[in-house]
Amino acid sequence: AYKFPARQVTTILRSLDLSVTRTGAVSPTAVLDPVEVSGTTVSRASVHNWDIVAQLGLGPGDRVLLHKAGEIIPEILQVTEKGPGPAFTVPENCPCCGTKLLREAGRVAWICPNHQHCPDQQTDWIESFASRKQMNIDGLGEKVVRQLVLSGLVADIADLFTLKVEQVAGLERFAAASAKKLVVAIEKAKTDATFSRLLAALGIDLVGTVLAKPIAARYGRLSVLRQAAMAKDSAELIAEIDAIDGIGPAVAQSVDEFLRTPYISAILDKLIANGVDPEEPVIATADGVLTGKVFVVTGTLTKPRAEVQKMIEAAGGKVAGSVTKKTHFLVAGDDTGKTKLDAATKNGVAVIDEAGLMAMLAG
Repeated sequence: AYKFPARQVTTILRSLDLSVTRTGAVSPTAVLDPVEVSGTTVSRASVHNWDIVAQLGLGPGDRVLLHKAGEIIPEILQVTEKGPGPAFTVPENCPCCGTKLLREAGRVAWICPNHQHCPDQQTDWIESFASRKQMNIDGLGEKVVRQLVLSGLVADIADLFTLKVEQVAGLERFAAASAKKLVVAIEKAKTDATFSRLLAALGIDLVGTVLAKPIAARYGRLSVLRQAAMAKDSAELIAEIDAIDGIGPAVAQSVDEFLRTPYISAILDKLIANGVDPEEPVIATADGVLTGKVFVVTGTLTKPRAEVQKMIEAAGGKVAGSVTKKTHFLVAGDDTGKTKLDAATKNGVAVIDEAGLMAMLAG
C-alpha cells in the first residue's frame, strides 16, 4: 500500500478529553480541529501524561504542531501560537466518580484510588479481561460492560461468572435469547480457559501472553499461586518467581505486588470460588537443537512472531518476553528497540538476526 510522506501540520487544540483506565490513571487526550496528517484526518492526539501537558504549556485555543509518531500515532510536538488560555491543569478529582486524585511516588500518572467503585475503572478492567486476545468472551463490549456495571449486576471480573440469564435479560436492548447467548459465552470462556490465558487477562503490569506461560507452567493454577503468596513473604515469592526461566526481577515484583493488593486478592478469591481456576496443560518438553536455550524475539521478522516462537519451542527452546541474565539469545529483527539491545549488552546476551536463528534451527 502507498504510504504518504511524513509531515507536520498545525491545527487548533480545543480541549482535553479525560479517561480513567483500569489502573485508575487519569489520561488526557487532545481534542483538535480536524486536520489531514499523512493521508488521514486527525481530530484527537495523544499527550501521554500530565507532565507533557505542563511541559508543552497546552491550553484551549492553542495552535499546535502535529505529526504522526512512527507514521501511526498522532502526537503534539509544540505550541506554535498561544490561545486565550488558561493552561490546562491536572483535575483535583476523578472525572468519573469524583474521588480526589493522588500521585504515587516515582510515577507520572495521577491516580483515582477508588479502584473498587469507580465505574470507568471497573468497565475498563472488565472489558480488557473479556477481550478477544484475553478471555475472549463474545458480546462483552464497552457498552454492555458499562450497562452491567451501572446496573449493579457486576462490580468486578469475578462477578461475570455469577450472571444469570434473567438478570441480563432485564438490561436495555437485551431479550431472553441475547441474554442466554451472553451467559453461554461467559461459561464457554471459563471452560476453554487455561491458567496462562487467565493470568494474562488479569492485567498484571508487565505480564502479557508470553510471560504468563512460564509462570502458569510453574504453578499450574491460580489457587496454587495464591497459596504461594499467602505462605511466603514478598522476598521469598519474588525470588521464587524470578527463578523461572524467562522471568526477571521486575516482573516477579509486579506479580507479588498484584497478589498482595487487598482488593485484588479478594477478587482473585472470588474467581476461584466461582469455579474460575483452570489448569495449565502440561506440555511435554521437546528435545532438539535448542534444548536448554532461552530466546527473546523482538523487532519485525519475515515470519509472524507467533510462528517463530513455535519453531523455537518445537526445537526444545524457550521464549521469554524480556531480556535477563537467564536469556541466551536475543533474536533482533528490523526496528529492534534500544531498550532490549541495551539489556542484551548489560546481561551479556548474544544478539542474532532471523537468519542466525534459522541456521541454529537447521542444526
